[in-house]
Amino acid sequence: MADQQQKTISFSNRVGIASTTLNAMLAATARLWTSPFKGQNGANNYYKDVIYAMMRTSLSNLNLEQERYTRVPTTEAYITFCKSNGMTPDSVTLGSGTQAHWLGNKDAKRVLLWFHGGGYVMAGLAGHFQYLVDMKDMLNAQGSDTAVLVLAYGLAPENKYPTQLTQAVECLRYLLHKTDRIPSDISIGGDSAGGNLAIGLLSHLAHPHPEIPALHLPTKLHAALLLSPWCSFNTHTRTYETNAEKDCFDGRTLERWSSAFLGSDSPFAGDFYSEPVTAPAYWWEGTASVIEEVLIWGGGDEIMRDGIEEFAQRFTKGFGKQGGRVNSVITPRAAHMEMILELLLGYKGDSGTGSAKVVQDWARAKLPIQRNSTCEHTTVQLQLYDTTSEDFIACIKYLLHGFQSLCAENPTSKKSPWHVQAWAGSQSNTTGQGMTTDPIAKDACDAINIFGHDGSEKASCDGGIVTCPRAYGQHRCTRGRPSDDGESSVSNPGSDRDEKSDSGSESGSDDDDPDSGRGGHGSANKNPEDGSDEGEDEDDGHSTRKKDEDKRDVNGKKNSQERREQR
Repeated sequence: MADQQQKTISFSNRVGIASTTLNAMLAATARLWTSPFKGQNGANNYYKDVIYAMMRTSLSNLNLEQERYTRVPTTEAYITFCKSNGMTPDSVTLGSGTQAHWLGNKDAKRVLLWFHGGGYVMAGLAGHFQYLVDMKDMLNAQGSDTAVLVLAYGLAPENKYPTQLTQAVECLRYLLHKTDRIPSDISIGGDSAGGNLAIGLLSHLAHPHPEIPALHLPTKLHAALLLSPWCSFNTHTRTYETNAEKDCFDGRTLERWSSAFLGSDSPFAGDFYSEPVTAPAYWWEGTASVIEEVLIWGGGDEIMRDGIEEFAQRFTKGFGKQGGRVNSVITPRAAHMEMILELLLGYKGDSGTGSAKVVQDWARAKLPIQRNSTCEHTTVQLQLYDTTSEDFIACIKYLLHGFQSLCAENPTSKKSPWHVQAWAGSQSNTTGQGMTTDPIAKDACDAINIFGHDGSEKASCDGGIVTCPRAYGQHRCTRGRPSDDGESSVSNPGSDRDEKSDSGSESGSDDDDPDSGRGGHGSANKNPEDGSDEGEDEDDGHSTRKKDEDKRDVNGKKNSQERREQR
């Protein structure tokens, strides 16, 4: 269901809006006189201090119906923004009926999937779209060929958690399976509640939510940009007091929004997916297998700062332990999603905190994908379980598109022909050309030839190469040089499974069970309860999966069950 607007409201609600507007104007008038005496207890400049006082009064006194009535839906705001800026609206309707809106060329190589803020109860604003267009233009000026896709997720209270997470997963699945993009060309991000949703998506990719279909990636997403992410629903931490007159809203507003989102006003209604700060560090270890790097940005004057910092600490400990790269930045004197508020307030540049530049510098350095490797000979292996699955098709597309792109973008690279070596399940009966006699191998060749390589060129099915361990998961593809006899150096899938390829990565290793949410990038994960290694044998991915499911049952599902009971 798309985001909605409150079409009609009662007379009493209309009176309430008028009363709140008057009170907000009075608050701003009073602040005009008192602001010069606030010093460090107010916003970082006079103009914002007055405006924030007005916003706090307005947001804390409106109810959900009144808020919805005063804002247009995300889709309508998007269309209006496009028309005002000479852009042609370009939207996609997902299978559930949810819409997503393109900013830039929808055929661009790289995509930033964005989730807007608004406490899950309010739609996206023109400021969101302007910020994202500016981000896109900045990246494209570097030759990045990037577009932004904004999800118009369903708003609460009509759409309660986990509806928004389900829609986010659906949108990412669309990018992977319908637009033929590979995960490494996709970044995700969000501000405020949208940041919460982006984090929830990472959790789901690593530990599938019990109420949402799993989505297994053939490789990692590129990066995540989290601006003022809503990490905690606790409104009684220290910064709710120390920053009470520095930010644009207060705890009463957030309590109303979180209750609408969760469908409960219980302080224990959140779980690891909806309230990231409740998840322990080990939970975030699994996310290192689904994304390369993350920026967590927060403002020093945010009332939510304590929650952001606590989440950042736990995320960095878990994600970083498994090799994930994370930057956590708190910009002094900056308010909630400062860089977007600056646009809404009419600033043409930075308002003095430097928050916009911090994010821009990170985006310039991290979001464009650097491809410096050569393609003298490419070795890719694929173990096939079900050639009819979307995951299998995605893997094939990943192999062809990903390595072809790597070669095409590196002018010094040498292209080599594509060859296929495939095997089904645990079978290892291969011909002299490296092909299995199992019909599934022919399916692999047919699938590759359907999608083609380098335009009209077709894949050769007579030996050499294929792989990606497992059609269902975290695929680790390796490059190797040709052996002395000119043939590819690829271990026989039916021989020693511990043998490593020339690049030093294991091919087809048994610790890559994607269902565990912790597969496949060359590191054995530790069970936080007993310190033992997970995924040492295939035994089979079942023990690994069982451990992860038990952990999720104890830690993740408990709060979900409590939340359902409270409804």
